[in-house]
Amino acid sequence: MVRGKVLVNLFRPADLSYGDTLMIEGKLHRPFVKGEQEAFSYKDYLRIRSIHYIYSVKKDALLEVLSRNKANPLRAPSFRLRNKFKAIFDKHLTQPEAGVMKAIILGDSARVPHHVKELFLRTGTAHVLAISGLHIGAVSFLFMILLRFFPLSKVGVNKLTLILLFSYLLLTGGRPSVIRATLMVSFILIGEIVEKQSNSLNNLALAALLILLMNPLSLYDIGFQLSFACVSSILLIAPVLLHLAGVKKKGRIHWLGESLIISFAIWIGVLGIIVYYFEIVTPVSILANLVVIPMISLIVFLGFGLMFSGLFISVLA
Repeated sequence: MVRGKVLVNLFRPADLSYGDTLMIEGKLHRPFVKGEQEAFSYKDYLRIRSIHYIYSVKKDALLEVLSRNKANPLRAPSFRLRNKFKAIFDKHLTQPEAGVMKAIILGDSARVPHHVKELFLRTGTAHVLAISGLHIGAVSFLFMILLRFFPLSKVGVNKLTLILLFSYLLLTGGRPSVIRATLMVSFILIGEIVEKQSNSLNNLALAALLILLMNPLSLYDIGFQLSFACVSSILLIAPVLLHLAGVKKKGRIHWLGESLIISFAIWIGVLGIIVYYFEIVTPVSILANLVVIPMISLIVFLGFGLMFSGLFISVLA
């Protein structure tokens, strides 16, 4: 007997849920390898996720559900809740809007229309479609605001925010970028709880170490590389550029100049990765991110409002 992960492709509709045990009939094959000139390799993409074979089930092939609800008791509720939130987005938003919202809030970019992905890619803002530190920061801020309405101490708010953050991590499927961002915010919150100041670079390095201990192949994942390149650029390149530019005075001009320089630092940090994988250069991303990034917090707040109003008080959705 051989055990391992296999990607199953069903070419027929089926009422399946996480935790179902299936009997299926199909063809087992290795992932197809594209031309050597292409930087992206689907085979390597699956290998990073410890998947080495694909099992294709045709429309007329055998597919039988042997049992249900044999799932991990910790992950099963998060999958059910995630599917409910997806249904709420589908009900109240158009297809492109629902696809983008699912990507930004739930980390599921499978339903983002191709032309929308292409627009984000060519403007250098595709990173907003994957949950990262920007999103987790907005979610943490939202949790802390809501918890302030309860009679809790600052330590109590931080502890509950930690619990909610890790619940959100489960809800989004635990991708490397989400784990990295959640760990970094968690280290800051834990530092406040124990009254110790944390170091951002140490937090970033520790987050990378923990992710690579869980799956060393994450090092070759483009999401992992972009995520850490962005944060490293903010921590290492941006301060140097701000110092050279002499951005010191406070006010709107200061904020605009600082935002532009940080956006430029991120562009420098990820430029090599973008060129290698996508073979494009997007200087317009410096300006595009000035508009898109501030909007993410608002979109996250509205997305959570839509999810929970749709869940509990549908008329408010």
